[in-house]
Amino acid sequence: MSMTMTEKLLARASGKDAVSVGDVVTAKIDVISISDGFRDDWLIENNLKAWDPERVVFSFDHFTPRSTGAVLKWWGDVEQSREFAHKLGVPSENVYDVGRHGLSHQVPAEEGWVLPGSFYLAGSTMGTLNCFAMTGIFSTWPALATGEMWIVVPESVRINLTGEIPKGILGKEIYFRLLQDPQGRADNRVIKFGGPGLQFDVRMGVANGSNHIDYLKSRAREPFETVTADRGARYVATCEYDCPRSNHWSPGLGTSPRASPSVR
Repeated sequence: MSMTMTEKLLARASGKDAVSVGDVVTAKIDVISISDGFRDDWLIENNLKAWDPERVVFSFDHFTPRSTGAVLKWWGDVEQSREFAHKLGVPSENVYDVGRHGLSHQVPAEEGWVLPGSFYLAGSTMGTLNCFAMTGIFSTWPALATGEMWIVVPESVRINLTGEIPKGILGKEIYFRLLQDPQGRADNRVIKFGGPGLQFDVRMGVANGSNHIDYLKSRAREPFETVTADRGARYVATCEYDCPRSNHWSPGLGTSPRASPSVR
């Protein structure tokens, strides 16, 4: 049976040889990422620790540093997040606090926590690096205690980007443009980005693909194996984008540009 990258990743995480769209699986999590300002009192009140404190990461970015009045207003929540990490048993080196802080979308990747073949759960949007990355603030808390969660294996949409990106166009602009095209077809589905059209840093902005193994090898905290879709893997839809056509990447103000992708 031919499997997509997502199906292979979820098969690995659930300890199965193969899974198919619609299967309900219980997947084991490799790493959980939490941002500053978030905590769960229920876990603390019930004296529950993280299932594996070594695999939990806190990144302080939303309210760090304390530079404005608005940030100062929330600083109490940051202090509570610090205390939350401590009560969960998370090692101090896993807490990227002031001075080591940075965007929670990037720090875990740059510090070698996000690896190919892994199942990565975060309270904010993630992607890239050949892993199954799932977001959900409220689904994070029970997973912290158990180290696993149930998932319905989703369908996949493939987006291919070819050619060079025009000068001045950033990954986020491509992301905003792509957001307008699925028109509901991506709901509860995984988007698989492919094609040679994106440099690695741009991939982080778009998905946040292919693997930059040399980049990962110097940062990886443990060995990893890359995952690729099988030949013949089925996608609900495939969209082709020609990157040099810069009018594709103007998201507009609440309206869709006239340019359309090739969809099959």
